[in-house]
Parts: sequence; C-alpha cells; structure tokens
Amino acid sequence: KARMQIRPEIDSSAVLAELTTENGGILIEAPTTGTFVLYLDDVITAALEFDQAVYDVEMIAPNGDVTRVMQGVVTLSREVTR
Repeated sequence: KARMQIRPEIDSSAVLAELTTENGGILIEAPTTGTFVLYLDDVITAALEFDQAVYDVEMIAPNGDVTRVMQGVVTLSREVTR
C-alpha cells in the first residue's frame, strides 16, 4: 500500500489532498521495482486553492513497516486553456 498527503506546511493539521492506493490516487505499477503513479482527478484539483504546499509519499509494507520514499514542495499550476 501507499499514501500521500499535501498540507500547507509540515506542522499543519490541515490536509489539502490525500492520495492512497485505497482511494485510487496511487497506483503501484511495478511492486518489485517500486514504480508508482500519482493521480489527482479534475474534481480534486479544481477544489485546490494554494500556491505552494508540502507533500510526502509513504509506502506501507505487508508487515506494516512505513517508509517515506518522496517528499518536497508542490506548486499548483492552474489551468489556462478551457
């Protein structure tokens, strides 16, 4: 399994978006190589209202061990062409 949260700041309790393998936001394409795809649909992205935020992605092993595999800053780029 995998999970990802986007928050305004690291210490913030507000979650701007949450992706998981359970909600279809993360697809693990190749478990043996660790390849995965993040997916935010148009409904989720249309509701986002930030310029920059922080995120991380965690993988959850079958035994429950959690490993953070990515982290950083996400910049929201709003649609121009409609």
